[in-house]
Amino acid sequence: MEIISLGILFKDREYAEAAARVIAEKGRYFLPAVLDKDRIHNFDGKLIITDDETIKAENIVYTGRFMLPDAIMAAAVEKYGKLYSISTDNLNFYYSRKEKQAKLITVIGAEGGAGATSAADGLAEELVVYYDKSVCRISLSAFPEENLCGVCELKQLLFLLENKNDCKKTMDCISDINIDEYFPKDRCGIYRVCYGDSINPLAAAGSLTLYGFFAFVCETGAFDCIIIDIPAEAVKNTEEIISITDGIVTVEKYSSSAIRGGKLHNYLNLILSGETENRIIRFINFVSENYTETEEHNEVSYKNKGTVNVEYDPESFCKDGVKIDGAFGLAVKNIAHSLIFC
Repeated sequence: MEIISLGILFKDREYAEAAARVIAEKGRYFLPAVLDKDRIHNFDGKLIITDDETIKAENIVYTGRFMLPDAIMAAAVEKYGKLYSISTDNLNFYYSRKEKQAKLITVIGAEGGAGATSAADGLAEELVVYYDKSVCRISLSAFPEENLCGVCELKQLLFLLENKNDCKKTMDCISDINIDEYFPKDRCGIYRVCYGDSINPLAAAGSLTLYGFFAFVCETGAFDCIIIDIPAEAVKNTEEIISITDGIVTVEKYSSSAIRGGKLHNYLNLILSGETENRIIRFINFVSENYTETEEHNEVSYKNKGTVNVEYDPESFCKDGVKIDGAFGLAVKNIAHSLIFC
């Protein structure tokens, strides 16, 4: 059987190197090599995997921006398997790759108390109730407000994913995962997770662990959308997640949007390498009644997807959650429409 030289070129080089190591260990048909964009034409291998659609060559397979090593190998086999007599049946996948891959949406708070958690909850409910979407709502807060009791706690799934390559028994456990055991539904039909009785394990996880976890959840095929609530203090640890997200909603207080909101958006501009156009929606909360757009609140130098202003609306909040038919809910509806259709 011929060994195929497989070039790997991702915008995130650190992840490309990690993926190459895993493929080298378990992909018996592939010899991976991490490539640089400016030297790609010196690569004499037979296949290149990349998430950069600006690169043009005959032997390239374009992948999604969020793929695990097994999915990378599957993409290669799907395009060139017949040519090299390789079948996906010969690949040792630890879970079945699904056709549907979830849309990833991050809701980022510029500061504590800005309303990011409420916005994420309202957005999830809106997509479930009015768009009939299968939505998974995940928080990176240290102590999430919503902590459903499932059959299995989140830390068990993280353990399996972290040790998936150590033994065949662990891989078999992952392939047999029942999503409903780790992601129970709440009263609104939103899938959530059981964080356990102590600190949220996702809040304490490293960036690579988070990347692998969300890649797994995206590729299970169980969800249409995954909404991640990211508090201000977790932004730095989730740069890789933010860089590949399909939609970003920043939630800011009106009183501090020029300062804290400006700093957040400047940081996001660095994470996204300036590619912010049509990817970010500003959700400015607690706007006063006499508010008018001023230059002070438009200092951020980037092209965003839009700005939604929300007046102070305490009636939309109750002990059971967020009412999506009030002023706050109407703002969430606008955001949901933009994320789904625009």
